[in-house]
Amino acid sequence: MPEPFAQETVFRRSSLKKSVASFLAEDYMQPLTLDQFKTQLAAMLRDIPYGTSADLTGYAIAFWDGSKVVYAFLAEDGRGHIDDEFELGDYEWNHWHDDFVSWIKEPVFSVRPELRKRIWTAPSDNGVR
Repeated sequence: MPEPFAQETVFRRSSLKKSVASFLAEDYMQPLTLDQFKTQLAAMLRDIPYGTSADLTGYAIAFWDGSKVVYAFLAEDGRGHIDDEFELGDYEWNHWHDDFVSWIKEPVFSVRPELRKRIWTAPSDNGVR
């Protein structure tokens, strides 16, 4: 029987919010676009420890694989295991826009042992995290 999801750490990174403040300040009066969201998310994920996910919604996460952001659904069993990966495109953006905008305003991250066990593309910073 699979081991229940052991969530080691969930944290909010106010310092990361400061790092994206410039993005938000520039477009304060304009709605967040998909490209802006992807850019901000990638910048945040590159700056946090390997094996950490951005908990975008109760059912979707994103994580850095060493070369790009990977989006994934969580299994419906409530254990927090990764189910399927997906591409974040216009369709998903239109359906989950409000959730993603809320997440950018208050980012939540989790350290996921499952991600730490995966073998990824070599990190662009030679493995230093």
